[in-house]
This record gives sequence, structure tokens and C-alpha cells, in this order.
Amino acid sequence: MRRAKGMVVLGAIAMSGPGCSSGDELSCGAGTVESGGECVPDGAADAGAGSGGSAGFAGSAGAGGDGGASGQAGAEAQALCAKNGNCPTVAMVTVPWADPAKATYEMDAHETTLAEYKRFLADVEAGIVPDLSGGTCAEQEDYTQDDFCLDLAANDYDYDPENDDWPVVCIDWCSAQAYCSWAGKRLCGHNEELADNEWYNACSSQGTNEFGASLKTEEECSLPKSCEDASGLFNMTWGAAEWVDGCLEGDGNTERCEMGAGFHHTPGAQCHVFNFRGNSADGIVTLRCCR
Repeated sequence: MRRAKGMVVLGAIAMSGPGCSSGDELSCGAGTVESGGECVPDGAADAGAGSGGSAGFAGSAGAGGDGGASGQAGAEAQALCAKNGNCPTVAMVTVPWADPAKATYEMDAHETTLAEYKRFLADVEAGIVPDLSGGTCAEQEDYTQDDFCLDLAANDYDYDPENDDWPVVCIDWCSAQAYCSWAGKRLCGHNEELADNEWYNACSSQGTNEFGASLKTEEECSLPKSCEDASGLFNMTWGAAEWVDGCLEGDGNTERCEMGAGFHHTPGAQCHVFNFRGNSADGIVTLRCCR
């Protein structure tokens, strides 16, 4: 999947911060609540499943330590995806913060693949639908990929809609929210400060390397190839942008929701967080979940 003009356009709307300015009313997704101007997991103060494990971030993808592995299994057992045995198999990586006093969180090692998203759609078709009532996505009923968008992605970005190993694209923000909720996870957390933004924290290795995959080139990392950006995390730069939790309030045509991406920037692919129309489906926008 080569970077095309669309990626430059998206990069050009990047904000000075991660997308929300002081005074805006923040809307958080399923499984998260607003606290101090950021979206955090509901009940984050509790000892949640999957938060355990020692130094999993520094190990192989999804290692997560013994506690993290058992926590992941426990969380999946309670998730909607477990009803038909359709839970995604992507490994999760334990991500620390620069401040060791802050609780770690988990992030999918890879973007959500077409194969994983198809399992979600199969469950939705069977009536296993996440409860998104009371929020931005309460009226969302269609979570399928946009056909027109897929045609453009195939023509403009060499996207292969028949390859189940490729990341799912052409889905809007509410579809990303629904998928993560179904999987027993959530979209990665928003914060106005980049240092406290979960997606940026992971992409930049706790703020130590804003260029993600170091100085690797587009030719080395563009899909269908896979590049490790931070220890155990893949394709956060040089690939598709990824939806992040947190939207500015507005109507269906103006509401802007957050995403993170690594766009071309000398000397490499720089980690960015910005906002984009939440009701839009784009051929270079995918998702990955956190917990």
C-alpha cells in the first residue's frame, strides 16, 4: 500500500496539538469516560484484567508478561466476540509511560485486519451488536466498509480488498468504536497533551523518538511489508492512519474525531495526532484497539 496524495492532504490538516483545544466539549467512546479533559477507561482506577504483566513492551509482540497474558484471556471471555468464538487473535503489547508511576496500558501489536473485522461483521449480522447507546454513535447501524471508498483505495493506494491480512480501511469512527467494544477493548485514549496521549506515547516510544520507525524508508515499510515502530508494535508509521478515542461535539457533518498517523517527514515518518471528520470513511484510515 503505497503512500499517495491523500496522505499528504491528511498530514496538512494536522493540528499543533492532538486535535482538541481548550474549552471544546469532548465526546468519548464506549468503555471510556471523560476525566480531566481526556478519555480514560471506565473504571481505570480498578485493577482491570489485562493490565498486569511485567515489562511486556520490551519483549516480543504481545508477550505482556504472565499477568498480561492471563488478563487478556479473561477480558476476551467477557467480550461479545466470545459468544461465537470470534475474538481477534492479534497479540497485545503492554505499553509504559515515560513516568513510571503511571499505570501501563495494552495496545494491539498490529492494525485490525480484514479477517478480524469480517468476524465482527459476522457477529453483527447474527445480532451480536455492541451497545453504543447514550453516546455519539447511538444511532449507528451499518458498520460495513464503504464500497465507493474501497474502489478509490484500490485505484489510488494499491489496496487489495481481497487480502484478509491487510488492515481494514474505509470505516468511520463509530465503526471503529463498535469493533473495539465488541472485542472487549476500546479505542486508544485521547489527551490534549501529546505526552499523555496513548497513541502518540506508543508511536513515539514514550516521547523519545517522534519518528516512530526510526529512519526506515517508505520502501522498506509500506504495506504489505511490516515494520516495527516501537518495541513490539508494528506499522504505526508509513501505513494507514488510525482512529483514536475522542471527538469534538458537532452535527453529523462537522464532528471531528481524533486519529494518529506517521506521515512522511524528513528524516523519516513522524508520529502525528490530529482530527478528521468522524463520519468519513477513507482508504488510508484503519484502527487498532487498546485496553
